[in-house]
Amino acid sequence: MTPENRMLAASIGKTFVADTVLALESEGRLSRADLLADHLGDRTWSTKLPNAETITIGHLLRHQSGLPDHPHLPTFQTAAAARIAAGKRRFPPEELLDFVTGRAPLFAADAGWAYSDTGYILLGLVIEEVTGDGIVILSNSQRSCPLFAAILRDWSESLGVAPVGMARVLWAETAARISIVVLTTLTAVAFWIALRGRSRPRIVRIGAGVISAPLILWPLWASAQGYLIPFSILPSLWLWLGAASCLAGLGLAAFALGAERRQQAAAAR
Repeated sequence: MTPENRMLAASIGKTFVADTVLALESEGRLSRADLLADHLGDRTWSTKLPNAETITIGHLLRHQSGLPDHPHLPTFQTAAAARIAAGKRRFPPEELLDFVTGRAPLFAADAGWAYSDTGYILLGLVIEEVTGDGIVILSNSQRSCPLFAAILRDWSESLGVAPVGMARVLWAETAARISIVVLTTLTAVAFWIALRGRSRPRIVRIGAGVISAPLILWPLWASAQGYLIPFSILPSLWLWLGAASCLAGLGLAAFALGAERRQQAAAAR
């Protein structure tokens, strides 16, 4: 095992989902007493869920909904094995619900207790329905940086794409990897130009200096924070991204300051 190995997060995510539900309740946007149907009743599969008319948000949080736990169903296990063998990605949330729709409930809602991953899949859909945001943005951004969550939501809507959610985390990872490559290349080019000793136009040097400052400062600022989004969704890559950014900033600074000093030395002669 190495630090780069990916580990299954498993039910740790339930803590964040429950925290987000309670935060939304404190804002008056939903209630634990709300029926699930109040939020997801327009979905085609909603009436086919066990206890569809009586499940509340609170039942889902406390595992008292009577829903079967889809990971333990033979039909899911067979389908999951086939999906993995075919090299496909994970099931979308609503496909997971297909494994429990039409089944009998384990017990009437609030009449017993049975652990249910399926219930927390439904809570994630409720969160996205109530807010219009993806679960990642809410469970991370809304607690640590609400303004960023709002800006990102508006930006995604302006592009005509869905707000960031779980399905887009892999996009962020790809973007981070590309950024690391670009920044590393920029570092090499900047230091190479700086070492060649040729003078450059003043506007180019000023531009390089201006760009270098945020490239160096944002990783330093981020490392001083107790919690930021990249820490959760890019736990290993964000460190490489920060290091690549700092090096690129130093390369641009060397380019800008080195050329300036050479010109001053030449003028002094």
